[in-house]
Amino acid sequence: MKTGKVSESVLVRSVLREIDKSVQSRYEQGRIMPRINGKGAGIGTDCAFLMYGGSCAAFSVQPFCLNSDTGAGHAILAAVNNVAAGGAQPVGILLSVLLPPDRDEKVIRDIMKQAQVTCKQCSVQIMGGHTEITDGVTRPMITAVGIGWEQGKKPPPQKSRSGQDIVVSKWIGLEGTSLIAHGFEKKLSGRFPAELVEMAKGYGRYLSILPEAACAAKAGVTAMHDARNGGIFGALWELSEREGVGIKVDLKKIPVKQETIEICEWIDANPYELLAGGMLLMLTDCGEELADTLKTAGIAATVIGQTTEGRDRIVVSGEEIRFLTPPGRDEIYRVFEKESS
Repeated sequence: MKTGKVSESVLVRSVLREIDKSVQSRYEQGRIMPRINGKGAGIGTDCAFLMYGGSCAAFSVQPFCLNSDTGAGHAILAAVNNVAAGGAQPVGILLSVLLPPDRDEKVIRDIMKQAQVTCKQCSVQIMGGHTEITDGVTRPMITAVGIGWEQGKKPPPQKSRSGQDIVVSKWIGLEGTSLIAHGFEKKLSGRFPAELVEMAKGYGRYLSILPEAACAAKAGVTAMHDARNGGIFGALWELSEREGVGIKVDLKKIPVKQETIEICEWIDANPYELLAGGMLLMLTDCGEELADTLKTAGIAATVIGQTTEGRDRIVVSGEEIRFLTPPGRDEIYRVFEKESS
């Protein structure tokens, strides 16, 4: 099998079908029992909720296994973003760090310093975790579990329906562009102006979706989904599948930075299928109003399309029409494999 997130067919066939959602925790009768809220694991469901009394806890897990010096930050941001997109307030992180035997203590220290900086930016605490040296990995493997909390009983989500606006925050491919710029800075500097490379490296400052998730939740959106693996196309597919609606988006309205376009053209990557951490997808009845609210808060936002009846996922570009298919592996894995070889 290829590296990267497994395909949807494998996920359904060999992962989701093996999960028994009827299994409940064993608690003594008569006690207040936590219960799982929602349908449980599924496509596009990146956050799990546990109801207990009058409160709700949220959990999400995200790994990072690319050969990058910024892995801890990416894993933590991905986990925290999942929690925020689920409508909860992130409060903590559990961190697992697996390192190969050829790494020294300085690597551990650098990873933890980076993790602490990211947690401080997100106002979350490292609550615990595990650190291990093992010959079972050839490069650092970092896994973050995001933990969130919501006071009061979590209200049932509003049902998404056809005719709603699809709003996105910021730009596509931010995380992938930043990783490429950091990982292949020397090669990029031989092809592009230094200003462009530095700009791309700085995209890391956009990767948190906490501000827009908070604004969107207050505005009463019916659904949120943070884009990441598979790029914007993968995120649109997952949102459509999870919400049970079709989608129709205008390719020309999907926001993208010029640095991403330039780097993707040079490295032969599709920016619409490139790691898109930092972008939040939102469904709402009032797209332009939500976009204006986000812009007032200093967050770039764009209405890129609408939900439709049926289950077609359509991308239009002028007279051309494309039907989205289940997302394959993210372009970032192909780029790192190609360049490392």
